[in-house]
Amino acid sequence: MEAPKRFSTYFFMGPAPTEALTADGGEIHELAWMRPADAMRRRNEGEIELIPPTFITLALLASFATTTDALAHYRDNSPEYFVTKFTRADGYNIALYDGDAGYASSDASVPGSRNRLLMGEGDWVYERDV
Repeated sequence: MEAPKRFSTYFFMGPAPTEALTADGGEIHELAWMRPADAMRRRNEGEIELIPPTFITLALLASFATTTDALAHYRDNSPEYFVTKFTRADGYNIALYDGDAGYASSDASVPGSRNRLLMGEGDWVYERDV
């Protein structure tokens, strides 16, 4: 099943600003700087909320040793686009993405490559081997 309502979200990368940032009280009510892995952990511990596109972006960023490495990678590669197909299996809501063996059929049990977000009651886990 494809997501009933689609929305587009874009993520941009650049060096962190040197000046202090403040919440504007409009769209931004609070802000915090943290490493991607820390944000994912805090989401899994229920301290913050994240939507799936943000969680996946953080998982991808967490795979880089340094900010410089991440900036170089994304500068030199085309952006990825994720069109989600949702399913449910083994107590998880599962978001399937292009490249996952189960993507075409929306069947998470299809063996093969993985590009999916497992969303359980607590932990979310991004699986990717494509």
